[in-house]
Amino acid sequence: MAEKWADLLPGVARTVLKMASSRGLVRIPILVPNMACCGIRREGTKEWKVLTWQGDPVLDVIYCKGKVVAVNRSGDILACDADGSDPTVQVILKKPLEFRDHLAFFVQLYLVESAGRLLLVARLAQLDGGTKGFRVFAIDLEARKWTELEGMGSTSLFVGFSSSFSVQVDENRQAIKPNRIYFTKDVPYQGNEGKDVGIYDV
Repeated sequence: MAEKWADLLPGVARTVLKMASSRGLVRIPILVPNMACCGIRREGTKEWKVLTWQGDPVLDVIYCKGKVVAVNRSGDILACDADGSDPTVQVILKKPLEFRDHLAFFVQLYLVESAGRLLLVARLAQLDGGTKGFRVFAIDLEARKWTELEGMGSTSLFVGFSSSFSVQVDENRQAIKPNRIYFTKDVPYQGNEGKDVGIYDV
């Protein structure tokens, strides 16, 4: 059923989340990139509901602390309420004015959960389109606050087109290094063109 629904919007990648709500288990595929819509279907039903909203398209989505949270191209944080008979999407946290210049040249935004915190990772571009660097922000949904991180301690992040996640690093037992962002390109590879893979020391 998901494939039939996705066929209506060909060429769009999607992430499928399974989450529990007061109305039972639901599946939420968020369409990325460049779409201001997502779909939702409850277990045991065949009907997909397409959610749309006014504003910029979603760049990434995550299920964190019992909520489906997304970030759009403006850097605003959105939440999906799947409990009602008519699920909704709304902006719950606008990008702070003090961080506008910090994100002026980003090419992608990622949401990652790390040690119970929600992180927003901004990938910055060089003039040739390659990755220049990253900036990492902790997003406090309860306090409605952004905080830029100067470092991540023993944590490292993996970000890219397929998915993003965090790892707590023990250098004595793992080959990866702490306080790093391991990244891959954000579009599927075509041959050997346009590969942008590397490690960034936060």
